[in-house]
Amino acid sequence: MKIGLFTDSLTASFSEALDWVVEHGIEAVEVGTGNFSPAAHCNLDELLHSEGARTAFMSAIESRGLVLSALNCNGNLLDPHPARGPASQDIFFKTVELAHGLGLDTVVTMSGCPGDPSGTPYPNWP
Repeated sequence: MKIGLFTDSLTASFSEALDWVVEHGIEAVEVGTGNFSPAAHCNLDELLHSEGARTAFMSAIESRGLVLSALNCNGNLLDPHPARGPASQDIFFKTVELAHGLGLDTVVTMSGCPGDPSGTPYPNWP
């Protein structure tokens, strides 16, 4: 078992965040890619379209002896709003594609919550 950290909890740059992780004996990182995450440490589109960017991203992690444990794209994939739901789904699919490109087998997300049966455009959280 390895102790990991979701890098969204750190407000530092990616490099500084990784250094902090190492200084505190943490061995793995989970990086947010969008949706509820501000994706401060991951430019999803750049990483998807640039092998050089993916190489630099993984090198920043691995050169410090860390492992990338997961990509995180928590959002409401079932949001009934015509813009929010599809946008969350788009980030989810891009994150899965990036995980595949990085050889990573773990993507963290949530199912989300649809609107109520009366057709309201807002999620009906229990």
